[in-house]
Amino acid sequence: PDVSRDDVEAALREAFGDTSSAEERLEALVDAWATLTGVDASVRWVEKTPRHLYELTTFRRWFGPDTRVLALRRDPRDVAASQLAQDPSRSLFAMALTCRVAHEVLER
Repeated sequence: PDVSRDDVEAALREAFGDTSSAEERLEALVDAWATLTGVDASVRWVEKTPRHLYELTTFRRWFGPDTRVLALRRDPRDVAASQLAQDPSRSLFAMALTCRVAHEVLER
């Protein structure tokens, strides 16, 4: 569907108006997008924001315990190179720890 940036911004401002937690904001985002596009959010949803990996329990609660998750893992060296190109002061240790925690979350 043809959705303008202004439409998206207005929908998100309205959706996020009464939310305070990350979980509420993610749910509001899914609902707002479904409303904007006219697509039933329970049919299929793709979310690629890395930090949403930690909300798999929330996704399964919303969409059912049989919700399928496809996790793509980038080569950690590529991730580090990309992060350092954006901000050379980033800590390699912090990046490695984040990758390790993400790996453990996916293994659950």
